[in-house]
Amino acid sequence: MAVSVMIELMSIVALVVGLFLGWFVFSRSIGTFLTVTIMWPYLSKRHFMSFYELADDEVSFKFMVLDDVKTYADYLRLHESAKKSAYKRFRHIFDNAARVLVLRLLPIALLPAIIFWTNWYWYILGELVLVVLFVVRDLQQHHFGIGFYQRVMLNTVLSNYLKDRKTKDGQ
Repeated sequence: MAVSVMIELMSIVALVVGLFLGWFVFSRSIGTFLTVTIMWPYLSKRHFMSFYELADDEVSFKFMVLDDVKTYADYLRLHESAKKSAYKRFRHIFDNAARVLVLRLLPIALLPAIIFWTNWYWYILGELVLVVLFVVRDLQQHHFGIGFYQRVMLNTVLSNYLKDRKTKDGQ
């Protein structure tokens, strides 16, 4: 009977530690996680470029926070001039974000599961519950939908292009 209680206690401890460490690891990086997850279907050049072509609308322009883009016509010119290098820039940004998730955050999050050798699944369940809660919070509380994260990526690609163009023009 004492062994049964100890096993149940370790399961609860593993779950609670999973919740706590999940909060510690993923609380600041849920935006990166969502961006990588949402942009995953656009990894091929054909899919990304079809998405990029659709982003020459006024909604995408209004989302922009670039100082150099004052009018919709400026945005259309920028969108067209960045088109040639957009996919390469997207893959660079996406690959860096995915690398951070896979090589930094996941090992930090999953390594403590070794401590709970026989209850590792409770630990991982705790982390998964927290990730789902963070995703729901971002999508509901902040009213960030899928389009938000797509436009964040587009804004990053275009601002990266502008930065490189300014550097090239400045030299």
